[in-house]
Amino acid sequence: MNRKLVVIGMVSALSLSVLAGCSGTNDKEAMATVDPGANAVTVKVEDVKEGEVNEPIRLLAEVSANTSLGILPKVGGTLQEIFVKKGDAVKKGQVLARLDQKDYVLGVKAAEAQLGVARANLQSLNGDETAKRSLEIAQANYDRVKALYNSKAVSQSQLEQAEAQLLQAQSQFALAQANVRQAEVGLEKASSSLDDTNIRATVDGIITAVHFEVGESVSPQSPVFNLINIDPVLVKLNVAETHLSKFKQGMEVEVQTQTGPYKGKVTFISLEADAQSKMYPVEIEIPNGEGKLLPGMKADVFAKDAESKKGLLVSTDAIVEQDGKKFVYVIEGDKAVKREVTVAEGNTTKVIVQQGLNAGDKVVVKGQSNLKDGSTIKVEQ
Repeated sequence: MNRKLVVIGMVSALSLSVLAGCSGTNDKEAMATVDPGANAVTVKVEDVKEGEVNEPIRLLAEVSANTSLGILPKVGGTLQEIFVKKGDAVKKGQVLARLDQKDYVLGVKAAEAQLGVARANLQSLNGDETAKRSLEIAQANYDRVKALYNSKAVSQSQLEQAEAQLLQAQSQFALAQANVRQAEVGLEKASSSLDDTNIRATVDGIITAVHFEVGESVSPQSPVFNLINIDPVLVKLNVAETHLSKFKQGMEVEVQTQTGPYKGKVTFISLEADAQSKMYPVEIEIPNGEGKLLPGMKADVFAKDAESKKGLLVSTDAIVEQDGKKFVYVIEGDKAVKREVTVAEGNTTKVIVQQGLNAGDKVVVKGQSNLKDGSTIKVEQ
């Protein structure tokens, strides 16, 4: 019986040993089938390729009037009539208001009277036979004495005396003629002042303000109206030094506003950067015959280089910035290696990399936030 128990015990022990061996084998097999990429970071990659960049950049801008000015009266006086109101469209030369003309009309009449007197005096002198005869005699005497002087028959003092007599005879006519010319100028000035009581628009535009009312006094120092011209309009923007080469005088650019797309022409590029912003002011002119573009509207300006830039292209999504430097993660086997790069030209989607990459490199464009140098990766298919 004891022998039977021993045999049974040996069999039991052998069974346990076999089971234990089987259990160890299964554990090893389980360990061998664990996914080695279970802790890998899933990323999306793209190939670095040769290419060119010339997509337009988008810059923020604002619509402005091409002209904004105050309309000043040329003479002072009391406003008698105002013919326009705020918001009216006006043409260059159009009368916007009129001053009281009474004093200026009197000035014209006085100038006309003075001219009449001056002309009458000249006419009287021309009709005076005695005066005319005196001038003829003085002229003949001077001519005779000068001939004698040239032949050394009379002295210089005799010549000077004859010349003085001639000048005296001529002066009556010269003075009368000068008085007529002076009176004519006086009438022109008085007439001009009378006309200047009409306050006119100096350019085509729209009235944006009326500063005085009928009955108030105005002077040439204070604008009566404000006026803007919005055909064409100016689109103004500030351009960074890195983008300034995209703008050339006279070039055509695309401008987008809420009222639609427009074609504009670059009319001004500042040669000097703003002292505060370090940006360069640029102006673009756009025809605005329908008046859809208004001052203050926001606009997007799209500009691109005349020639495309060529090089190794990488998506902007691949670029990681840290401590003022730019990096990408390059795939090497199943690892992501952090590599510093030098970036040149670019746009909103692609940049040209000057240093740090080679054609054919694979770079991470999605999932970088979970990576560090040397991380194990799994490429998203």
